[in-house]
Amino acid sequence: MKIFLTRVLLVLLISALPIAVYIIFHSSLIKVFPNDNARHFSIREYLDNPPEKAQVIFFGSSLGMFGVDAAVLDSLDGEKQYINLCTSGQTTSELVHFLEDLPPGTKEVLFCQPYYFIQGDEPYPLPENKAVSLSLARFKTGRFEYGFNSEFDNKANLYPSNIIAASLNFRSSLHISLRSILDKHQNQEFSWKTFWSLKHPFYYNSERSYNYNQKKPSSPEKLTITLGQQKLDTHNKISEYLAERKIKYTVVMMPMNSDFYDYSDADKTVNELRRTARFEIINLTGAVSADDFYDIGHVNRRGSTILTQMLWNDYFNTTR
Repeated sequence: MKIFLTRVLLVLLISALPIAVYIIFHSSLIKVFPNDNARHFSIREYLDNPPEKAQVIFFGSSLGMFGVDAAVLDSLDGEKQYINLCTSGQTTSELVHFLEDLPPGTKEVLFCQPYYFIQGDEPYPLPENKAVSLSLARFKTGRFEYGFNSEFDNKANLYPSNIIAASLNFRSSLHISLRSILDKHQNQEFSWKTFWSLKHPFYYNSERSYNYNQKKPSSPEKLTITLGQQKLDTHNKISEYLAERKIKYTVVMMPMNSDFYDYSDADKTVNELRRTARFEIINLTGAVSADDFYDIGHVNRRGSTILTQMLWNDYFNTTR
């Protein structure tokens, strides 16, 4: 019996060793096993060591990660530095906590989202693993000045443990690492080399996803949006908060793939939103064709080039 218990204990210790190592060296290993949520560490490093040059910062979801090449904007503007701090699935709840630590030289914040982000009146959700990731990356968990996001604070306080965070991130990292292997097996060019970039964290190298045609519907889904007053109020408050700090706030409506979505009502929705929004709106909903998309919602490199140049020509170069 004693020998049996010794063997069981030995197996448990060996099994726990990888997780223990991950917990101890979490912030270092997170860059060995890339993780969408772990980009928060890169964002934190940037906010802790901001450059002196005037900053224009893009926040938002993966649509902004793939769609905005800040290095190109840098090359076109000799006065400001452009930074891409978008993360996969980034919500307004996350944006709020980033805003409390903006560099002193920040001149403008742009939030990249699909145009239906303002749909409905339910609160903006924040998954538990993102609360953990933000907490570990040392983002403030206190309420935003206007106090609209108490749901985030509750979750962040419930999950402060390094053990829980490490297990969640390890699981996600393992999934993404396996995904890259599987994608290569399916002739999918997939690279993490630029994932940590604060300029253009683009990691799909091919023009189109291998299963694009299988996922493509027989007819595009009709998108009809009802503006959520609570969500609009939230973004108006964000705009006010930034305006007090002499920072301009702009929402960028990222393009939709016409193979999957019928966004013919987008202009009507945006015009309705502009009547009550106290922030600028850039509507890129129909800016590129279906051929410029990698998948259902993310542009490929050609699409990114078009969007970035359009942002410069139609927005930044006219507001200098």
